[in-house]
Amino acid sequence: MNDDKFEMEEFLQLPGCSVEYLIDGDDVVDQSDNIERIDLQSGFSWSDGITRKLLELYKLNHKKVGHCITSFKKLYELLCNMLNSQFGLNLKPSQVEHKMRNLIKAYKALVDNNNKTGRGKKYFKFESELTEIFAKCKKIHPEILLTESREIRSEPIKELDTVRKRPASCSEWENTPKTFKTTDEERSLKTNSETPSTISRKASRNSDSSKMALLLALREDKKKFHEKQLSILQQDADERKQIRLLMAERNSLLKTLVESLKPVNKE
Repeated sequence: MNDDKFEMEEFLQLPGCSVEYLIDGDDVVDQSDNIERIDLQSGFSWSDGITRKLLELYKLNHKKVGHCITSFKKLYELLCNMLNSQFGLNLKPSQVEHKMRNLIKAYKALVDNNNKTGRGKKYFKFESELTEIFAKCKKIHPEILLTESREIRSEPIKELDTVRKRPASCSEWENTPKTFKTTDEERSLKTNSETPSTISRKASRNSDSSKMALLLALREDKKKFHEKQLSILQQDADERKQIRLLMAERNSLLKTLVESLKPVNKE
């Protein structure tokens, strides 16, 4: 079954998803629902590091839905178990599912806004990770449909008539004007024969290539930065876990010491 269909079927089935994204650094849209209130009551909040780990795990596993993973419900259960195991959390699959759907909703709103002319560009901190997952999703990027359905035809290039028939007599040959073109002249004529639409398409392709190279370089830098942050968060989580174990061991020793200091009742 098509991957795009799986992704967007899950997305479209959710009524009233909340949206979380940054607009020009100040305009923040954030709607809450029951699951978010449960997160707040339990003292849990989605840090950037945990969110990026969720996106990383989703990227690695979402294409398995319909194959070794039977449904998106099973996928969210799997992601929940992975996050709980790695970060020592106590999340529920419904919380993971809700967070992922919020991210997809926010990314769809971001893409729609930025594709409209005359609209201010919006920024989303998880844009690069979501682009890696949904770059080829036609429901989120409708311009892919236009590109694939558009028929691009190259303009015909007129061949130069540089070969002339030999005149019947030598006198006719001598009196015939010489119209043969040199290689440089031919190249110049071919260049000048290109239509404005052909030149425009070439310039557009070159511009798109340079923009894509820049975006890929920026994405790679962001990815390295996020991986470093995630490593620091993981190290911090391990240290906190070790501290909890040491505290538990200390409390156990203190309890044993107190028990040993109690006076023994003699009959």
